[in-house]
Amino acid sequence: MKKKSLLSVVVFFIASALSWGAMAQQEDNQIYDGVDTPAMYSLGKEKLVETIINTTIYPQEAISSGIEGTVRVLFVVEKNGTMSNFEILDSLSPVLDAAAINIIKALPANWTPATIEGQAVRYRMYIPIDFKLPNN
Repeated sequence: MKKKSLLSVVVFFIASALSWGAMAQQEDNQIYDGVDTPAMYSLGKEKLVETIINTTIYPQEAISSGIEGTVRVLFVVEKNGTMSNFEILDSLSPVLDAAAINIIKALPANWTPATIEGQAVRYRMYIPIDFKLPNN
């Protein structure tokens, strides 16, 4: 009888430990909008802006159609500094949306991840990409 009770207690603690671990893992995958320290481009904000400006290619189809404006690209900075989950927040046209996502995906450096209480977390953010028609 004592062996069954002891076995039941051990099984209970193991099951509890496994469920707590699963809960911690689920929380670990949460994507945050508000954090203690936001994610930062590892080369700095000025270099981020410079890189975006220098790599922006205005698609000829959009120029010919007279489409200009700002596309906001939403993405997640992962705990390891990589980017994922790219989406368009504000769309102008399919061709400019695709161009904006390609600009963000092509950024050459990792990010410093966002943190909460000193722990790296997944962080949702967006970057606006401006497309302005050339002056004639």
